[in-house]
Amino acid sequence: MGCYLVYIMMNLKEILAVEDDSTFLDFRCPETGYLLWPLIRQEFIQSIISDLVYKNAPLISLNRNINYSKALSNIFKAKCHNFQVGNSAKGHVLLMASGAGLFLRDGKWFNRLSDYFALTNLHETLVLEDFFNWNWPYPRENKKVIYHAPMQTYFALLGKLSTKQSHVHQGKDIVSHFKNRAKEILDWDLNTSATLNFEHRMARKITELPIRKRMYEKLLKQKGTKIVIKEEGCYGHSSIFNRTARELDIVIAEYQHGTINAGHDAYNIAPILLSSSEYKDTLPQHFLSYGKWWHQYLDLPVNKIAIGNPHRTVQLSRLPRQSDKTDILVLGDGIETEMYLDLAIFLSQNLITWRVVFRPHPLERTKLQDLLVRKNTGKVVIDVNSDIYSTFCNAHVVVNEVSTGLFEAVGLADRVLIWDTPKSKFYYPNHPFASFADASDLLEKIKDGKTGMLDIQSTHSVWAEGWEDNYKKFLIQYTEKVNLESVK
Repeated sequence: MGCYLVYIMMNLKEILAVEDDSTFLDFRCPETGYLLWPLIRQEFIQSIISDLVYKNAPLISLNRNINYSKALSNIFKAKCHNFQVGNSAKGHVLLMASGAGLFLRDGKWFNRLSDYFALTNLHETLVLEDFFNWNWPYPRENKKVIYHAPMQTYFALLGKLSTKQSHVHQGKDIVSHFKNRAKEILDWDLNTSATLNFEHRMARKITELPIRKRMYEKLLKQKGTKIVIKEEGCYGHSSIFNRTARELDIVIAEYQHGTINAGHDAYNIAPILLSSSEYKDTLPQHFLSYGKWWHQYLDLPVNKIAIGNPHRTVQLSRLPRQSDKTDILVLGDGIETEMYLDLAIFLSQNLITWRVVFRPHPLERTKLQDLLVRKNTGKVVIDVNSDIYSTFCNAHVVVNEVSTGLFEAVGLADRVLIWDTPKSKFYYPNHPFASFADASDLLEKIKDGKTGMLDIQSTHSVWAEGWEDNYKKFLIQYTEKVNLESVK
């Protein structure tokens, strides 16, 4: 448990030197002129990070297991729903969200990442939501929701059926240039299988781009959109939408949905891209953060505004404060599941007076079931609580490397400890937490009863207060054409 190895240790800025080349700005869609590099850059950069930073599991997987029967059934439901609800629904504020934040609240599905914003100004707001694991999230607390899946399916089908040889050649050129740069700068290479996969994916993305542009333009005009509040707005997969919306003079803001750090490839780009006005047009104009502390790790040409975290604020106001806490809580990271589970098992074997809890990341709950079948977890409790804040109420100590949960635990858990690994140093060179070197060191620090305690007052820069007022002020300041009387 104490040995944590990587092949090479470097920071993200050194890795981003690979894309610090104006040639990447020369790759364009022949029909629209849009930049192509944003569509694939994160997958490329994450391939490097995966090899150099992650020990036990790849950061990304290019092979996606899909339950096609479930997917097709729910795409059909979404198509019918959108036809019944979406045709008449308007939204001067279009709020785009993933389904990753959905949880049951009083018997109805509620999206902790987006619905607070939507319900603040529901008369003017329409939500366009992605499926999460192809689930059908009904009944819903927020009724003004339409689904992205039918449109995304259309993109994918046309991308598969309409790919031309010119798209294939262009995709190969991009992949080849990236590989050459990675070899030259980092002496790192992409294997043959991954190369072919990337070439195929790039060709389809190029094929889809003009189709996406036309359909997004139609949607935005049809809904009368004046402002977009978007999850993952700075991510490369949002670049086509962002560029299209900007051409229609629409304001775009990303709301923070999770951790931002020095190793986050979506929020840090090479200098050549930072200086490009065309690359800037693929990004939102604004970023609505949890607090000013996070801004240090966001190196993009966007206006950073600290507004707070709605879900955290609401949950803290509802939850009881426990004085006698019983749990040592190990948070999964969504990738290296077995490593964290092993840590939890080790603690449970050596802390017999405490309840050791392992909380899987939402992204790893499916594969966790397979892992539990072949692994003896002993006394470790697997946390299935849909809301992490309820879990924090019983946590004496919270443990992880890079999870947002470390920050969310502040003010609820008694103590927070971060695993001092190449990964945590890569992502958080600066953080407010006590650290531990390995499982044995963690055990000793838990036993001392003090390591990891935090001053609650120091968290104000991490979590800004008054999210609702801050959000309303943003709408009023940047959306003159929105009916401000509805912002109550």
